Amino acid sequence: MSEKVLITPAELSDMIKSESIVLIDTRDPATYAAGHLPNAVNIHDIFTYLATSTPEGVATMRDKFAAIFGAAGLSGKETAVVYEQSMNSGFGQSCRGYVLLRYLANMKAAVADPNIVKLDTRDVDEWIADSSSPYGKDFCPRKGRIPGAVWLEWYRMMKPTPTGPMFKSREEILAECATVGITPSTPVVLYCFKGARASNTLVALKEAGVENVTLYFGSWNEWSRDPALPIETGLPYKASAAPGVAA
Repeated sequence: MSEKVLITPAELSDMIKSESIVLIDTRDPATYAAGHLPNAVNIHDIFTYLATSTPEGVATMRDKFAAIFGAAGLSGKETAVVYEQSMNSGFGQSCRGYVLLRYLANMKAAVADPNIVKLDTRDVDEWIADSSSPYGKDFCPRKGRIPGAVWLEWYRMMKPTPTGPMFKSREEILAECATVGITPSTPVVLYCFKGARASNTLVALKEAGVENVTLYFGSWNEWSRDPALPIETGLPYKASAAPGVAA
């Protein structure tokens, strides 16, 4: 049985009555100040922090968020509940909070393992190397994708509802995964630009029952800045020769 990650408002209401809960609002401070869930603490760094997965980067991130989460009231005995405005406006930042609390992944080892699916969840312009990031086409020094990666844009995990975008059903998510060769037993490591969109997809996959899902937290922001690391660029296939033209 896979771990339950998402909860409903009714479930949260019951948890508040019976458990020690720390509510974490990942939105920007101005939006948080305009209105938030009772007793929620604001940690926008969950969304904005740019991480690297070097030993120094991991140590810095661990120390930073240990202090932040500790100040928010998390001692290890409480249940953290992380929320944002909506899945399409916050780029999965609440999911990134979940990942921060639970996961760190090593993409360099995963790239060398053919049994692990490397899943790129970025927007299409990033996937085909037209843009380096959501912050601008040339924000990073290189455009492209991690070698051997397959692509499943993060939007495909959701569908519109009267209350805003929500995750698709388990069967729908598994159908999306099947298009890139992912089954519930496939080891998957995800990345995007800084880990927010990939965190969104990680939660969706876990809810759908994919058993072994981890995140490369440094994502493209880190990978692209190391010229020693290989990348792929352009369209993810070789163009076929035109009819009647020798290859």
